[in-house]
Amino acid sequence: MRQRAITAACLLAVAGLALAGCDGDGGTDDISGAAASVSATPTAAPTTTQAALTGQLPNLTGMPLLAARTMADDAGFTRIAAHDATGAERTQVSDGDWKVCFQQPGQGPAALSAPVDLAVVKIAEICPPADGTPAPSPTPTVTRTTAPSPTATHKATPKPRPTTVTHKPTPKPKPKPKPKPTVGYTEPPVNDHDGATALCNDGTLSYSQHHRGTCSHHHGVAVWYK
Repeated sequence: MRQRAITAACLLAVAGLALAGCDGDGGTDDISGAAASVSATPTAAPTTTQAALTGQLPNLTGMPLLAARTMADDAGFTRIAAHDATGAERTQVSDGDWKVCFQQPGQGPAALSAPVDLAVVKIAEICPPADGTPAPSPTPTVTRTTAPSPTATHKATPKPRPTTVTHKPTPKPKPKPKPKPTVGYTEPPVNDHDGATALCNDGTLSYSQHHRGTCSHHHGVAVWYK
């Protein structure tokens, strides 16, 4: 009799633990479901649109290298480089001795952070047909002389006829008007320095149309012409 009571008590204890375990699992499922519901809610990711800064790159071909650098710098382009257009890899010691044959990118809108590459030759040279090819040699001037044709017969030279010379009286020169005295200070004629606007501290000329950035690559402005 006592053995049966102990067995019944054990069965009741096991049943109670099972019920408690089911209730615990249900709570866990509710919490997991709520967490899944929260995590499933989409979160809008922030989007940022940043437009690239662009500028208008002018046509620099045919210009002296110094003026081309200044004009590109005034337009807002700072990454300016130059190379020998003939492929000879000559160094541009003085920008005033070179001129631009090709540019990359070309004229038009471009990113201000983009590099501007200028293909140049010496001022007195002819631009090559394409970047990286040798420059054509100047055509020499050939002077042809025509030898006089020999004459088969010699004609007698006619005697000169006597000429009558009449002497006209020489008119007296008119007196020159006396210059009027100038009043006040007269400025000497201005030398436009071939259209340059300023003289840089390294001796080169600047053709910049604006004061901003003038001679920025040549140690600043020494003299303003305009």
